[in-house]
Amino acid sequence: MAKKGYTHKITPIKSNKAIKIFEKLGFKQVSSAGGGSHIVFKKNPDDIDFLVLVKHGSNPIAPNAIKRMLKNGKITEKQYLDAFNSI
Repeated sequence: MAKKGYTHKITPIKSNKAIKIFEKLGFKQVSSAGGGSHIVFKKNPDDIDFLVLVKHGSNPIAPNAIKRMLKNGKITEKQYLDAFNSI
């Protein structure tokens, strides 16, 4: 039996949990534009590759938006789900 909260697919999540997941995957916040609703993450400051997390209050981030972030950050779904399930 899978432990509580364990998932095998990408589901909507709150932005605070997404931040924890990307940090667990080795990304660091490099900037927060404007009022802080757009957060840019990079693995290394010199990297060309980055991902942008958009916070919209308490609204969850949709799975298709998460998948775009994974693609931009060159993260596999398995890597994401492993990090998701370990938090």
